[in-house]
Amino acid sequence: MKTSIRIAAFIVLAAVALSAQAPDAAKPEPNKLEANKKLLMEFFRLGADLDARTKMLADDYTQHNPRFLKMDEATHLEGKAAWAGAIRAAQGHARLTDPAFSLRSTPIAVIAEGDYVIAVYKATLPDPDEPSKSYEAFNFELVRIKDGKLAEHWDALKLTPGWKHELETPPAK
Repeated sequence: MKTSIRIAAFIVLAAVALSAQAPDAAKPEPNKLEANKKLLMEFFRLGADLDARTKMLADDYTQHNPRFLKMDEATHLEGKAAWAGAIRAAQGHARLTDPAFSLRSTPIAVIAEGDYVIAVYKATLPDPDEPSKSYEAFNFELVRIKDGKLAEHWDALKLTPGWKHELETPPAK
């Protein structure tokens, strides 16, 4: 019960924060909000199809995930090319996102407000202190949509020891 209340509180706070970004006069029509939600969901549904996913990004796409930002330094790319370059450069030797959360699962909530869409995901993880038990954990994806493309992205990320070294180490042959 406490978890359900926390989830509801998080969703309400996220919706309030998103609505504060868009004045009433600038709010898109319901059809545009639904299209924005579908765009985010389609982006993750495409999974490993990097070419299709890259086409869904604005040319000046901005990624706020620190692992991707480190890869931007390594690839010397910007915008959507940086996203695609980071994914390709990391293949085989580094995870750019937290493997404990599956972003291919169905989100428990997708909220659109103005140009922003947030998806909240739930995972059941083993309790590190009591391996026979588990707990619910939540992750989110927040994007800003511009002209029908993903323009900016934020997510939850937990950095682990050695993450920079992992990104800088060439893949094993």
